[in-house]
Parts: sequence; structure tokens; C-alpha cells
Amino acid sequence: MIRLKEQQWRYYRRFILVVPMLLIFPFNLLSNIGNFEGKIKFLSEGAYDTLSMVLSVKNDLVRMDQYSSKNGLEISYLFDLRSGKVFALSGREKVYKEINLRDQPKQGETDVTIIKSQNSMLINGTTCYQWRVKNRQSMTEITYWVAQSGFDFMEPLQRLIGQLQTPFNLFTLCPDIKYFFPLMVVDRTAFRKFRCSLRVVDIKRIELPENLFAIPRGYRELLG
Repeated sequence: MIRLKEQQWRYYRRFILVVPMLLIFPFNLLSNIGNFEGKIKFLSEGAYDTLSMVLSVKNDLVRMDQYSSKNGLEISYLFDLRSGKVFALSGREKVYKEINLRDQPKQGETDVTIIKSQNSMLINGTTCYQWRVKNRQSMTEITYWVAQSGFDFMEPLQRLIGQLQTPFNLFTLCPDIKYFFPLMVVDRTAFRKFRCSLRVVDIKRIELPENLFAIPRGYRELLG
């Protein structure tokens, strides 16, 4: 189901063997994703833990739910892409807090190198191209396998997620995210040691209720 066109099978074999069943979903949705409303599910794998995340999108509103295999729903974030406001919610504690985000300092041109190669991988029939982003300051290299389609909401969301310390931070360095959508991301050290990965496992276009993007009644605000 996943085929490498270049001689990189050995490099990605460990990663690919664990995902074939997770990549069976209708990627034909990627051909018509303007004004997307629905849910996108991601799986994040680190050296010691696995998390799943669900992005719910409706107009300029985005909700991100983060789940762990042990504790279920851990935290939720509400994004208003138009106003730039972000709220964190804890369903377990029934509390919420507004996150004050500051502009991220731009990486210097000498710190980051972007390599857009023609190496490609077929993911459930969708051709994805390999882009590599090397960060000299952090001594890391992130590999993006991108499809030639873009979600309208990803570019403004990308500007907000960098300070939240979630697996979605991997998306912050992805170039041209308005026109190319990463279906798989792999983060390694400069010495090629695996750090973490993030990949799409499901896309559903469905109508979502407005209250999914609101702070539930009865939640207490945390100040300070």
C-alpha cells in the first residue's frame, strides 16, 4: 500500500511496517478540500508514547483534542483563526484558560535549510513528495511527505500552534502549507536518530455543531 520510488526503503521500513491498517481512508477527499468542515485524525508516536489527536474544523473555528492511550482525553484547544484567540480546556478538571500567544521569532535563513526533493511515496493512492527541513540551531531534521493539496485553515493555524507544546509543533516549519498538506511527518536528530512522528489516519467531511467550538457551561476560568 505504501511504495517508495527512491532507494529509501530501508530508512523508512521501520516506520512504514506499523501503519498499513491506519492509512486506509478516503484520501480522495484531498481533491476537494476548500472550505473544509469535518474532522481529521492524527497519530503521534514518540520514542516512549503514542498519542492521537483530532482536529475539528468549522469555518474559522478549530478544535484540537489530544488523547493518550492510558488516560483518554487529556486536553483540548479551541482556536478562533479570525481573532487569533486560543483557549485550553481540561474536561477532567472542568476548567479553561486563555493562552496568550506572542509572535514567534523568525528563524534566521542560516539556521534552516529546506530541501524540496522529487522523492515520492504513494499513501493509499495519493502521491506525496518528500520535503526536508534541517534546523542547525536545534540539530534536527524534519521530513514532510506532502500531498499537492492544501486546507484553507492550516496556514492561520500554523501561526498559532508553535507555542503550545503539542505534537502539532512539527507543522510549524512546514513550508507552503497553504498549498501542500503533510500526510506524514518524521522528526530525527542530525545524527538520524528517530525522535517522533505525526501522520494522518482519517479524514471525514461532516457537519459539526457550533457548541463543539464553545467553552462548555459550568467550566471555571483559570486566571493568572
